Amino acid sequence: GARIRTGSYRNTFSDMDNEDNGTSADWLVEGDDNVFENCLAAISSTSLSVTGDRNRFIGGFYDNALVDASASYTVFEDAEITSLTDSSATTRVIRCHTGATQRANRMRAAIR
Repeated sequence: GARIRTGSYRNTFSDMDNEDNGTSADWLVEGDDNVFENCLAAISSTSLSVTGDRNRFIGGFYDNALVDASASYTVFEDAEITSLTDSSATTRVIRCHTGATQRANRMRAAIR
């Protein structure tokens, strides 16, 4: 998988498909302020793990997404998410789907 380390910020990842190496997530996002457009994470039991702040996931498919309590202001928009485990109080979900069903839009805290 891809690891976006702490200190890595303001990057844009477009149309990327990552697969885990058997021991980690397809995407491990520790950095801040990154944008993921139309990316795919669908192989491992935790296909997306987010601990960094202010990351945006626009479009794409995330099978099993995990947003850690330490992650602030994560945004999912127009994405397909099969399973979302969200421990953060500030995650925002906008126009996302689970298969053919639209997920309820929610904002857990105002994004500044």
